[in-house]
Amino acid sequence: MRSITLSNPVIRFSTYSSGHTVILYTSPQPSDKYQRTLNKTADCSDGNIGDFTSGVSSAAPHCSRCARYKKGGSFSRRWLVESDLVAAPQEQVQAPSGDIVLVRMSLCMTRQKCVLLSIVLSTGSIILYSMVNGGPVTLLRTELRLDTPQETTEIYERENTQKLEEWQRALCKSSVTDEPEYSQTLTLPMLARDITPNASDYNVYLSETGCNPRPLYRAWCSVESFALQNPTAKIWYVITAPYVDDTDSLVTILSERYKNLEVVGADLDKMFTGTPLEKLFKSGKWTRNTPWPANNLSNLLRNVLLWRWGGLNADTDCICVRNVTHLRNTLSYDEKDRVANNAIMHFEARHRFVLATMEYLKRNFKVATWHVNGPGAASHIVQELCGTKDLSQLLSRKCDSVELMPLKNMQLYNWKEWKNFFEKGKGSKFTEDHKDAYILHMYNKLSKKRAVEIGSQTIYDSVASVVCPLTYEAAKRRAYFF
Repeated sequence: MRSITLSNPVIRFSTYSSGHTVILYTSPQPSDKYQRTLNKTADCSDGNIGDFTSGVSSAAPHCSRCARYKKGGSFSRRWLVESDLVAAPQEQVQAPSGDIVLVRMSLCMTRQKCVLLSIVLSTGSIILYSMVNGGPVTLLRTELRLDTPQETTEIYERENTQKLEEWQRALCKSSVTDEPEYSQTLTLPMLARDITPNASDYNVYLSETGCNPRPLYRAWCSVESFALQNPTAKIWYVITAPYVDDTDSLVTILSERYKNLEVVGADLDKMFTGTPLEKLFKSGKWTRNTPWPANNLSNLLRNVLLWRWGGLNADTDCICVRNVTHLRNTLSYDEKDRVANNAIMHFEARHRFVLATMEYLKRNFKVATWHVNGPGAASHIVQELCGTKDLSQLLSRKCDSVELMPLKNMQLYNWKEWKNFFEKGKGSKFTEDHKDAYILHMYNKLSKKRAVEIGSQTIYDSVASVVCPLTYEAAKRRAYFF
């Protein structure tokens, strides 16, 4: 049995061997909005959802029939029991095999009384449920021909009691605690508090630093691509919001498919404590007088993650197209602009590059300047550690501290060429044309308003369909672009 949270009433799903799905739920006041909730919740296998129709069916005096889209010459139905179960404590619904039965237990939450409901299926099986004094729905085991559910999921009402940390209050919008009425949310284990990376693993970190509980499909594509391409690595997606939205079940789907993926929150106070960046982080300076607090946090957090546990850090506008677990102590490099880019970098725990970078940011952090805290800082430290002002020399000369990876390996294009990722037809020969590419950098700051049209055969579209297939399909179900 799997339990998750929902900002709506108690719901119980049971799937039976007879082919029925029975859903019991409660509503303080029966209204159309709960029909919309169940329209979303009780989806069928083909993904089409019909609208509830008025009228009373002949199956039972308190049932409404819901006809769904016609498929394969027949209709699949749902039966919605809308009766007051306190006034009529026993109902019988005879539903053909394969139907979905929705039971609205509208008033029993407010009465000190046991409510008994029996559902008679076409196979002759009888399913009995009871709710006592507003408690959870329970399955009564009797000697009748009781059909035991093959799979049951219970969703409990979510009370958002999680206290925001001080840094979250500075970073997050006030609306982050106001969950949409029909949203399904997950509370995450906290990195450094509930779960800790192992420095001996090949760790990959991606972070959502904007306190957004609903990351875009593009971000999830990035996460999935690293999990898919690097099955022996440990992939950490760090969410700075107090919860993550899982209404479309994508988080659950990805977590179940990729056992090397951990979607986590973060105890940033604990993580920054004892590092050269502790004072800067706890001062909150990075959140004030700046249009880019999320970017500021990203440039601080990536160094703390690598310093503590080591691994590869990548921005969530990067897509992994090949296994990277052989890369060590390396940094992406743009030879056209002659700048090192900390958007993609790997360093072992306690590496001197990371320590030097944190010390540099401690002295030179600029809250409202885009380049200084990221590529600017990375380029300065490489020049200092490798003893050269011309970083392009390091493409042919080895430096003990860091290896620079050129555009063809990391990023692929210079930032001025980001539109190449969106040119139709350019993705059909990507694998053949770019055999040396490991990670693509999509430059979301520039490209975020350009839609990735599904099926357009752009590099972005073609690559996403292969390296983040579950996310791609989830996006495809919602729209023709992401």
